[in-house]
Amino acid sequence: MPVDLSHDDPVEGALGTKRLWPDNDSMYWDKVLSASGAGSLFPSAARRSAWQTLLSQPWPRSHREAIRQRVQDLAYQPWPALPARLLRRFARDGDRSEFQEVYFSRRERITDLALLVGMDNDLALVDDLVDGLWLLCEESSWCLPAHWHLAALPRRAVQDLPPAAEQVDLFAAETAALLALVCDLCSEVLADWSSELIPRIHREIQRRCLDPVLNSEQWFWWDGHHNWSPWIVANLLSAGAVVEKDRQRDCLLTARLSGVLQRYLDHIPTDGYCDEGPSYWNAGAGMSVVALEILRQRSDGAISWLTVPKLRAMGDYLTSTYLGHGRWISCADSKPQLQIHPEIPILLGQGCGLPDLEQRGWECHQAQGHSPINPLMGGGGLGPRLRRLWWISHDDPPAPQGRRMAAAKSSPDTWFSSGQLAILREHSSPGEGCCVAVKFGHNRENHNHLDVGQVIVHWDHLPLIIDPGVDTYCSDHFSPRRYSVPWVGSWGHNAPIINGQGQIPGTGFGHFVDPAYEDLDLAASKVCYSSTWELAQVHAELSPCYPQADHLLSCHRSVSLRRQGPAMARIVDTLHCAQPAKLSIAWLSACQPHSLSPQGWIWPCSQGQIMVQVTGASEITCQTIALDDLQLRSGWGPYLWRIDAKSPLNAHNSICLTITRGRQSGGETRDES
Repeated sequence: MPVDLSHDDPVEGALGTKRLWPDNDSMYWDKVLSASGAGSLFPSAARRSAWQTLLSQPWPRSHREAIRQRVQDLAYQPWPALPARLLRRFARDGDRSEFQEVYFSRRERITDLALLVGMDNDLALVDDLVDGLWLLCEESSWCLPAHWHLAALPRRAVQDLPPAAEQVDLFAAETAALLALVCDLCSEVLADWSSELIPRIHREIQRRCLDPVLNSEQWFWWDGHHNWSPWIVANLLSAGAVVEKDRQRDCLLTARLSGVLQRYLDHIPTDGYCDEGPSYWNAGAGMSVVALEILRQRSDGAISWLTVPKLRAMGDYLTSTYLGHGRWISCADSKPQLQIHPEIPILLGQGCGLPDLEQRGWECHQAQGHSPINPLMGGGGLGPRLRRLWWISHDDPPAPQGRRMAAAKSSPDTWFSSGQLAILREHSSPGEGCCVAVKFGHNRENHNHLDVGQVIVHWDHLPLIIDPGVDTYCSDHFSPRRYSVPWVGSWGHNAPIINGQGQIPGTGFGHFVDPAYEDLDLAASKVCYSSTWELAQVHAELSPCYPQADHLLSCHRSVSLRRQGPAMARIVDTLHCAQPAKLSIAWLSACQPHSLSPQGWIWPCSQGQIMVQVTGASEITCQTIALDDLQLRSGWGPYLWRIDAKSPLNAHNSICLTITRGRQSGGETRDES
């Protein structure tokens, strides 16, 4: 019988208007969870008919062949080692990549082996699989070295070797889920290999992850304010469903983890906005869906996420921030090209009636092919691979291109009031015509960049003015040196620079703001958004983000998109100071500009050049930036171009960019504005 999810304790900002369940109440979960207790979330390898039916479909069958090829490529190769020198490299020079390459390659190899055993019941693979499982049981820590100092509270100095107490971070939880699901999927063959193997693995899961969470609330992720919370919750719910045979422990674990999930959902605003950027949708909103679906399965449907209104808004956020041609808005530490577990937007889109979201999911499903996603982008291991096989119907064709929601809109634009993000579009379909995104907000956000006022402009497939996102993480990104990273600080954004000074960040990631500024908002003020079919515009006062700037009276940014007639985007920055000052703005582009002058430049394109007219600048220069960082190169290619516009030294300055598309005629380009 379905459980009544309405309670008498409404919470401001919670999903819908009320809590989904009582907080930290194990007795409630004793009533809700299936009487069968712990159990399988997916068919085990012993259920041969289920696997044979699945593999009769084309996509799962071709997926199996891709896995088999990867397994064959690694056959008879030794498992990679994790010596102590790799464990302490992060503390020595800040590099995370060398350790993580080995760490994740072990887990992906185990995942492929376990899946192939499940699909084919191939006993010849069991020895290699057990070797990998044993290696994980013998690892000094499942927590990444980059997280040893911050997973538990209080935060400590960077550790060069694992601390004595177990640290439950994203990937410790993911390892627990991986091992639990392997034990469940391959239970018979592992038990035949040794009757002691599965009990040993279960003890490691309990010792390293489940016991610490049952016995302490002093975790960085416990308050639910960022993506760690649902990501860890979903994985530990997966592990607990398999491992916890004791009903009392199972219900207590579920109560504690569901409380963390509720607190995360309470933090999400009603418009579904994610201040960590679209790249973290997979880890935040996506893993919330996974956690809720696990609870639905384990409660025999008593917990239903389909009736939760805010999930629909969280799904809309992902589709609204899509710019077309495989690119999303890349604010904060987000990336322009997302890796998403495709089954999640498909499931959420179907369940909540969001055809655009379902379409994005099918597009990701096709683009991803048979390769696992980067585990740093919202989860790796066996869980996502099993979900992709079992949670979507492989008989369903992809949703038709361009299918739109039935609800009519007054304009093609989107406004997220909670994060002050405006997305202005010439056309409703992503990737057609001009699209301008403007982010105001504040400088105390999760994964904060100095980007209040940041503007992005795409025209068709061309990323003309970009937010580069972030480069490959190292120790600097989560330390007092965070804002010295060029792509995080003012250098990597187009917020105004006043007399050479950028914006002031708030406290976070080990950075502490000057005490003189710690009580300030460091946020845009007087933010105003309006949109009609003819014209969309947004503007704000940015001076609160520059408390250190002497004699500053006003710094105002206004952005508009005219749709009536030929499209025209305009960005106007106006500076008022009590004494003469210099205003400078740096526009980063993934397209090389041509014909630079103080009056503007052009971007060539196949359908007529994009014309940029500039007023108020005394100097415009362009610098070619060679990208040697792999993450930035994967998103933008080998080069970016930085276009610097500088004003004269005046008490009152204004720099205006007007962007239009020229029309080809007789070999010449004419401005249509």
